Amino acid sequence: MNLDDTQKATLDGERGVAPQKAMELIVRYAGVLGAERLCRVS
Repeated sequence: MNLDDTQKATLDGERGVAPQKAMELIVRYAGVLGAERLCRVS
């Protein structure tokens, strides 16, 4: 999966444990769905 620098930092835990765990789940689900990247939602 292609992640931008902010997403990588979150996955690496630079923003704390809770955001890291959330990003781990998001990346896992995205992988199951075959996503190549995440998109910004507002």
